[in-house]
Amino acid sequence: MGRNGGVTTHRLGSWTLPSGDSADVDLVDDGEGLGQLRFFWDSGPPFVPSDESFYKLRVLPEVMRRVQEYQERTGRVLVLTL
Repeated sequence: MGRNGGVTTHRLGSWTLPSGDSADVDLVDDGEGLGQLRFFWDSGPPFVPSDESFYKLRVLPEVMRRVQEYQERTGRVLVLTL
């Protein structure tokens, strides 16, 4: 977890899509109740069809689960922007 002037960055995870493209996902908490999800892709959208379904069905639900875990652990509720 990184901290920069009240802003905290928390790595939610890394995922590899069926094509081999991969992403690291960070949750950036500004300390004021606003959060931002940042996806760092090797290639990124637009996706090939198999990657798009994997992203929607596997990656996004897992990212949201990990955001919820972060909020429960820290006791903070964040409004997220993508």
